[in-house]
Amino acid sequence: MASFFDMLKVLVMCMTLLGIAWVVALSLPKSRLRNVLTEICGWAFLVFCAVYAVSPIDLMPEVAFGPFGLIDDAGALFFGYQGFQSAMAARREREYLD
Repeated sequence: MASFFDMLKVLVMCMTLLGIAWVVALSLPKSRLRNVLTEICGWAFLVFCAVYAVSPIDLMPEVAFGPFGLIDDAGALFFGYQGFQSAMAARREREYLD
């Protein structure tokens, strides 16, 4: 049980740092740094969502909720795809600025 809380603590810390980087990126004017931070945050969010979708720890476990337990996994994959699109848009804009 202690390892679960250790993993949860690490996930919360990582998401907090990702959120702070995202806020800093959004507060910058259109710049190369904003595009780089947006791209990094997009890729990190994609990885986080993919790990959540395949991890056995869920908000709605399939064992308890049956097929409805896959709703949170589908949501994680959807938001991960949105992070991927954000990262690719930032990459295209950064290449356009160069």
